[in-house]
Amino acid sequence: MIDKLEESISSLIGTSLSEIRINKSSKEMSILFDYIISKMSPLIGNLVELKICSHLDEGMPELSQWVRQDPDFPDVVSSINPEIGVEVKVWYPFSTEITGRFKESQSYLQGKEMYLAIFAWDFEPVQNCHDEGEWLSPFILDGSLIPCQEIAASRDMHYHKPPRYLVVEPLDTTARTRNLQQRNVEGYRLQADEGNAKKIMNDLGMEVTYSMSDDYQDKIQRLQSSCRYRLDTNFAKLDRIRNDGIESFKSRVINTLNLRQAATAD
Repeated sequence: MIDKLEESISSLIGTSLSEIRINKSSKEMSILFDYIISKMSPLIGNLVELKICSHLDEGMPELSQWVRQDPDFPDVVSSINPEIGVEVKVWYPFSTEITGRFKESQSYLQGKEMYLAIFAWDFEPVQNCHDEGEWLSPFILDGSLIPCQEIAASRDMHYHKPPRYLVVEPLDTTARTRNLQQRNVEGYRLQADEGNAKKIMNDLGMEVTYSMSDDYQDKIQRLQSSCRYRLDTNFAKLDRIRNDGIESFKSRVINTLNLRQAATAD
């Protein structure tokens, strides 16, 4: 399964997204290019999702059709087996960190074949463009496929540091209508005295190691209700969860860019 998925994802590396063209020479685009060009990532991400559907239809026809979901998780799923899918994140490495978030619960991901496809993109000159100006199109610089379960486990292990920081599983919302069901975990920072919070932890018999069990989550809820916590709005950014696959991908992309810059300088 993962070998075929990786092959389809890898086949996108180097692909020019010629459907998108910008004229960097125009006054307005020159300003945008210097400051907020990474805002193109959502558009590029949506286009990549559609291309992944086409590639998977060709590479894994036994699970076709592959369909794009918006805004559901994951972005691309098999219509034959919706528990097999790909979540897509894109990153413009000349801007900031990988700002995409991954908040899906481990409990939801268990037993499912779901993967995160993360892509880095850059610009290349448009060939044979007769208009004046410096026309550019984005292209896929590199990509990687990582099991979602591994990412969720890395995230929870990295963030959950009670009582200072709590990772909280969503409540059971399966009885609700589809649009009201919740599968995202959240992070909370302690805003009260840590010594008192530790005492409450001890009284509850709460371990430091994270667990998705009902008993452990009940203890988290009791600790959270006894002390003041605030929601962490930066929780679960992919660049911060210290997942080995993501870190390896980042290093590879940065090395590629460094080699390109060195070659240009020569």
